[in-house]
Amino acid sequence: MKSLNLRSYAKINLALDILGKREDNYHELETVFQQIDLCDDVELTENEGDINIECNVKEIENESNLAYKAATIIKKRFNIKKGVSIRINKNIPIGAGLSGGSSNAAAVIRGLNYLWSLGLDKEKMIELSKEIGMDVPFHILGGTCFGKGRGDNLENVKDLGMHYAVVVHPGFKVNTKEAYDGLDLGKTGKKESSRKFIESYDLKDIHNDFEYSVLEKYPELEKIKRKLGEDALLSGSGSCVFGLFKDEEGAKLAYDELKKDYSAVFLSKTLNKRVELAKVMGFCFGVERAIEEIKKISEGKKVYVLGKLIHNPQVIEKLEKEGIMMIDDLEGIEEGTIVISAHGIPDKTIEEIKSKGLEVIDLTCPFVKKVHHITKDAEKKGRKIIVFGDEKHTEVKGIVGDLKDYKVIMDLKEMDKSDSECKLTLVSQTTRDVKEFEGIAKGIKEVNKDSEIKDTICSATKERQTSSIELAKKSDLMIVVGGKMSSNTIRLKEICSKFCETKHIETEEELRSEWLFNKKNIGITAGASTAYDNIHKVKSAIELIL
Repeated sequence: MKSLNLRSYAKINLALDILGKREDNYHELETVFQQIDLCDDVELTENEGDINIECNVKEIENESNLAYKAATIIKKRFNIKKGVSIRINKNIPIGAGLSGGSSNAAAVIRGLNYLWSLGLDKEKMIELSKEIGMDVPFHILGGTCFGKGRGDNLENVKDLGMHYAVVVHPGFKVNTKEAYDGLDLGKTGKKESSRKFIESYDLKDIHNDFEYSVLEKYPELEKIKRKLGEDALLSGSGSCVFGLFKDEEGAKLAYDELKKDYSAVFLSKTLNKRVELAKVMGFCFGVERAIEEIKKISEGKKVYVLGKLIHNPQVIEKLEKEGIMMIDDLEGIEEGTIVISAHGIPDKTIEEIKSKGLEVIDLTCPFVKKVHHITKDAEKKGRKIIVFGDEKHTEVKGIVGDLKDYKVIMDLKEMDKSDSECKLTLVSQTTRDVKEFEGIAKGIKEVNKDSEIKDTICSATKERQTSSIELAKKSDLMIVVGGKMSSNTIRLKEICSKFCETKHIETEEELRSEWLFNKKNIGITAGASTAYDNIHKVKSAIELIL
């Protein structure tokens, strides 16, 4: 049975205005929600048909739990035969104004949407979540939001930016109904603090109308506020109080001081998760050209591709279903059209195909063709060819298959004395790391004055590497999407790994929810043989898990 691990984050209210009572007996609110990284762990495991819930806090291990309610509604609404076991490890204090129960319910909605392939976008999940609780929709969106109505009419607003939040639980709960019943509506709703805050983002504008009644009834909370400093506030209807700090040192001092008097004190940070795509990624010109052309060629013909057209298993599988056959050699092929893949082959192999009376259609990438021309011309002039690349890669085999005097290297250590005493021409496999090639070129120039450097790394590779580096530098996690055998995709993974944690996947099915734990900025890039549809499926899956 499939399972999924999720983080379920707490919220604080940066501003909360209670405008009055509605006809449906709820209160009209305006509020600014902010997610923080204090969280519960939620594990969902499919079972044969029941909904079970287990929690380390036994008093909420029952069918009244909002997480249980969310699973029940989804199972019934979508006629799901399977069941789910929900295991919650609570870290967020309950009945404390941090919306832990609502957050757990949102995690279940997002998790079951993913596990059961329901295909709900965020808007549909939000509509569903409104049936469960007023704060649940916010936890579907996350980040920083402006809420109106009952608090469930939401709008994403500009991020607050990273602040430390010291959250203090006083050791008792505040009943939400009692907090509302104790309101003096003559005092509340006058400050318009929520609207002021999303205009100014100045902490002087944080405010909570519940403080008029709750702090009077529970003076201990006022005491905590004073200890937390001027940027402190009751969260929701309480009982937790939080203080905001721009620097870790100030937050740590406050945390240490409050820990002397209260057992449940949390040092947290504001949380605004982002999923960002690299500016340049996915199919390059050569790959797009190869796929478009082969579809035209295949109409009414028996078509064979010598090697893999591109290193993308999903695209190859689709082409094979359309009747296009991938072959490793010419054995047994007596008729039809032979297509040369984007990686290219030696001239002598093309001649062999033609000698069999077979039609040849050459879809070698123009950038790879250029390397063939450069190396053959240089060898005719008496120069030895050094190829920076993987000697086992199809592209490199194609290049050196036309040559007699050559060497394939991955490291300068593979050069010997004779290589410094002859005329050399250095080229690169078109998908290698730009920086590594520059290092190889510099080293060869230092030992061989009669060497010429031909930078044959294709522009698409350079653009994808540059774009990926820019994104990796500001990301906590990079997801590289593309074939496991794709040289340029492997290179992107290696390059991004120098700047942040990086995972290489072919499809969204390989994503692991735990990779996303404690990751604020998630970047996605993709190799030159990765379809845009694949990329956006990965992005959508990540956003559902988050």
